[in-house]
Parts: sequence; structure tokens; C-alpha cells
Amino acid sequence: MKATHLSLAVVIAVATSGGFAYAEGETIAVFTKNQTNPFFQNVRVGAENAAKQLGAKVIQYVPTKPDSIPEQLSQVEDVIVKKPDAIVFTPVDYKALIPGVEKMNAAGIPVVNVTDHMAGGKIVSYVGIDDYKVGRATAEALMKALGGKGNVVIIEGVKGSISNQDRTRGLTDVVKEHPNVKLLATQAGNFQRLNALQVMENLMQSFPQIDGVMAANDAMAIGADPFMQGCIATTIAIRHLRKLPTPSEYFLKPSVIDAGNYKEFDMPVEARACPKWDDIAID
Repeated sequence: MKATHLSLAVVIAVATSGGFAYAEGETIAVFTKNQTNPFFQNVRVGAENAAKQLGAKVIQYVPTKPDSIPEQLSQVEDVIVKKPDAIVFTPVDYKALIPGVEKMNAAGIPVVNVTDHMAGGKIVSYVGIDDYKVGRATAEALMKALGGKGNVVIIEGVKGSISNQDRTRGLTDVVKEHPNVKLLATQAGNFQRLNALQVMENLMQSFPQIDGVMAANDAMAIGADPFMQGCIATTIAIRHLRKLPTPSEYFLKPSVIDAGNYKEFDMPVEARACPKWDDIAID
């Protein structure tokens, strides 16, 4: 069996801007979905990095039960009592957490939404990627590697999540454009490495010939990290508090990592730094 395994990286930089007067020491509460997915660990590291560079501090809110809606809603109640200066918010569920964001709004705490775009509530800015384009870029890279023919499988993320829906749609749309490529199966790996391993083992037992694998995120496909999403979202939150210009949305560009360019990403996320805001600010 020949397998070609590709993944995506989010390649962008973010950081701070010097030369202005402000009162340091803001507190930014950062909400992520779970403790198990490396994606969200890297968001947290990026947030800490940006806050440190800008003289702010971060409080992390992470459900102890992965992707728990009730627990995240409870954490929202807690953060409203503590009332940080701003909140960087990745919802466990982009619809179910609308009441939570509305409570933050009512408490007068500005919210920067990151990764999964909220379906309601008021936000200062959204930071994320176009998941449909991510899916297409992944699939197009795989089609090129396979020479436009072969048997492929898709390992999805969490079935109900908007990011998974858009990425899987991008993957399947590209497959449809290649008549000599056969999609054998699509199964959920829940954005978790162990789950994806188990799914892949089952797929290999079910299909004797798999030529390519498309996975919905980096925790399953060993891609690059979302460190910059944490950087950008936290920087925007702090800039908003300091009454500096901020975009209403910031979309990061997906980029394929392969044998030709992996070295520039081959470093621990803790060793990275958020570059200057002026270097990546959008008009």
C-alpha cells in the first residue's frame, strides 16, 4: 500500500506595535475548547506570547471535559464575575455559546472571537482561516502528489463543528473534480490524534489499497500550528483596549507544508515569537 500524507499549516505572523503610550497590565481571558488537542495548546501559547510582549497578562479557561458546552458556559459565568479587560473566545459550539457571548456583552467586556466564528453575539473582531480554502488546498496538494489518480480516504474532525463541515466540503469538492480519484470513505477522527489513528487502522483493514489520506486538521495529520491565531487575537484585544486601530476580521492564509519547506516550521511552538503588528496589519 502506498500512502501519501499531507497536511496544512497556517502561515502568518503577528505581533506588537511600539511607539505609543498606554497603561500596561491589562488582563485578557482566553477561552479554548479542550486540553487534549495540540491546536488549542498552541493558541494558548500564542496568546501568552503576545500578551507578554505587550505588557498584559492572560488567564486561561479550558474545559476539563473536552468540548463541554455546560462547562464552558459555567466558565463564562466565572469570567463575568472576575471581569477581565477583554476576552479572546473560542466557543466549544458556535451556536450553543451565543448566550455566553451575550452575557459578556451585557457585562461590557469586549470579545475577540477566534477559530470558530460565532453565530451570534457582539464581537470586536474575528480571527481565523477560511476552512473551505483549507480543505481545497489540502486536497489539491494531494491530487498533485498522486498524479490525479488513486484511492483516497478522508479523516474528518468533529461532525457538527463548522470548521469540519467547511474543510470536508473543500476536500470533497476537489475530489469530484478528478474523475480518476476514488473517495473510498469519510470517517470522523474528532480532531484528535488517537481517534484518527484508530479510524485509520479500521480503514486500512477495510480497504486493501489506499493511496492518499486527507485529514481535517494538524493534530490528526501532523501539520503546523495555530500559534499565530492566539497571537493575532490577543494582540487585537489589547489594541482595542488601547484604542488603536483593529480589523473587524482577520483571515489567515493556509499553506501546504511538504519536504521542500518544512524546516522553517520545524521548531517548538514555545520557541516562536509574535512579530510586529505593523508587519502583518491589514488595510
